Amino acid sequence: MLTAGSIHEIVCGAVGPRLPGKVDEIEAVVGAIRRVEILPDEVRLNLIADCLTPAGRKGLTLQGDDLVITVPMRCQLRGGRVEHILPPGVKRNRVKRDPTLIRGLQKAHQLAKAMGWRAGDGDLAELTIKQPDTAYDRKLVRLAFLAPDIQRAILAGEQSPSLTLARLLHEPIPTDWADQRRAYA
Repeated sequence: MLTAGSIHEIVCGAVGPRLPGKVDEIEAVVGAIRRVEILPDEVRLNLIADCLTPAGRKGLTLQGDDLVITVPMRCQLRGGRVEHILPPGVKRNRVKRDPTLIRGLQKAHQLAKAMGWRAGDGDLAELTIKQPDTAYDRKLVRLAFLAPDIQRAILAGEQSPSLTLARLLHEPIPTDWADQRRAYA
């Protein structure tokens, strides 16, 4: 069975001797590693070339800017949590897409298109405009007229946590994009 301790020993054993000086701390070893891939038949370590001694680079495969150590071993993957550890001081950008809000925005654009509005140029295709059938659709279609940067933020999951579909449906939406940005920032 492959445990965290055994992975630690494998990584330190493969990387430690290739670093300058005597390396006892895991931080020095981790600092030389750009990526670890655990594959069914091997563990592949991509190392930052500048961190290795010239003697430590011998016998390694060059892949782009990285040097690669391949440790043959049979791994039985059983699932588990994947965690990305960032360098100190680097903030993690968490993207939290709101599927309900995204579906509402998509439906709003469908309704606006059915009404004859073309998003590309902002013009109306016809002089006779068909109004949405229900009160819900009339409230929802307003989302198609949100500022483009607000719509992009919604689709990317970077909108304010307080910006929800319920809020947009129940509050009046400012018509001016600058006012929208202030209200939904």
